[in-house]
Amino acid sequence: MKFRYRGRDSAGLPKTGVVEAADRGGALAALQQGGLVVTDLQAGTGIDLKMEIRFNLGARKVTAGDLGLFCDQLATLLGAGVPILQSLRVLAGQFQGKKLGLILPEIIASIESGDSLSQAMRQQREHLPATMIYITSVAEVSGRLDEAYALLARQFDEEEKLARKVRSAMTYPVAVLVIAVLVVGFMLAFVLPSYGNMYTEMGATMPTISRVLMGMGTFLRSQWYLLPPVAAGVWFGVRRLLRIEAVRERLGAFMGRLPLLGPLRAKRELSRFCRTLGTMNRSGVPLMAALLTAGDAMEDGAMKRAVSDIGQRLAEGDTFGEAMRAQPAFDRISVEMIALGEEAGTLETMLFKVAEVADKDVNLLLERLTALLEPLMTILVGGLVVMVIVPMILPMFDILGQVK
Repeated sequence: MKFRYRGRDSAGLPKTGVVEAADRGGALAALQQGGLVVTDLQAGTGIDLKMEIRFNLGARKVTAGDLGLFCDQLATLLGAGVPILQSLRVLAGQFQGKKLGLILPEIIASIESGDSLSQAMRQQREHLPATMIYITSVAEVSGRLDEAYALLARQFDEEEKLARKVRSAMTYPVAVLVIAVLVVGFMLAFVLPSYGNMYTEMGATMPTISRVLMGMGTFLRSQWYLLPPVAAGVWFGVRRLLRIEAVRERLGAFMGRLPLLGPLRAKRELSRFCRTLGTMNRSGVPLMAALLTAGDAMEDGAMKRAVSDIGQRLAEGDTFGEAMRAQPAFDRISVEMIALGEEAGTLETMLFKVAEVADKDVNLLLERLTALLEPLMTILVGGLVVMVIVPMILPMFDILGQVK
C-alpha cells in the first residue's frame, strides 16, 4: 500500500514523497528510521501526490480571499488567548484542498522545530506576500500579533473585493466572446459545408473566401480533437511568457497607454500601494522597510521604479511628500493628500483615505468600461457572424447570373 507523506529531514528541510508499507504504522516507522520528522501521512497513490504537488506549485501566491479569512480567524483566536501553535493547527483543517492548506502544515512543522512564526513564514515566501511576513516579524517583537493580523485581514479583504469587481466587470465580455466563437465554429463546421455541397451540385463558382471558410469547417469536423491540446498549449505558453519580467513590463506599458484601461490599472496599483504602506506603517514597520515591501507588491514596472526612487530620495534626506512629488507615476491629487497627511502627522490615516478614493475611482472606471464594452461586443459578434454569412451568400449571385 502506498502512503503520501510530508515532513522534514535532519537538516530541517521539507521533504515530500511516497512510501510503500503494509499499513500506516509501518509507513510511519519506515520514515522515522530514515530520520524524517513526519508532519502529514495519508494513504494514496503516487499519481495523487504528483497532482497535489502540481496544485501546490500552480500559483505563486495564496489568494487574497484565503489570506483574509485566515488572518481574520487567526486574529480572533490569538485575541482569545489561544497559543499560536494551537491556533494554526485549528486553522490548518479549514483550508484542506486549497493552497494554504498545503502550506500551513509546513509552517506548523517549522514552529515545532524551534522557528518563530515569521521565520516559518519566510520559508514559504514564494507563496506568501512579503507584507504578511514583514508585519509578522514586527508584531512578534511588539507582542501585538492579534492586532497585526486584524489589520492584515482588512487589507486582504479589500484587495479581494477590488479583484472581484474587476473579474465581475470582465465576465460579460468574456462570456459573450466565448459564445460568439462557439456559434461561429458551429456554423463553419456544420452549416457552411451543407451550403457548399448545394452550391457545388448547382454548378456555382465558389469565391476564394468561401472555399477558405469551407476548408476551415472541414478541418473543424475532422480534426476537432486537436483543438483542446492546442488551446491548452497556447494557454500555458502565454502564462509562461507573462512570467518574464521584460514581457510584463512591455505589456504593462502598452496597457497604460490605453484609454480607460490605463487609468484603471494606475488607480488599482495606487490603491494597493497606499493600503499596503498604511497597513505596515500602522503595524509599526519603519517607512523605508515598508516602502521596499510595498514596491515588491506592485505589478506595474513604472510604479515599482517610482517606489524605488522614493526610497532613494528618503535615504538622501527628502520627506516622503517631496519624494512622491518627483514621481509622475502618481496622480497629483493623491500626492498632495499624502504630503498633507505627513505634515499633519496622520500619514497612515491619509494613506487609507487615498486608497478609498482610488477604489471609488476604480469602480467608476469599471462602470464606464462595462458601458463601453457592451456595444463593442455587439459589433464584434455581429462582425464575426457576418464574416460567415456573407461567404454563404456570395455563390448565390453566381447562380442567379447563370439563370439570366
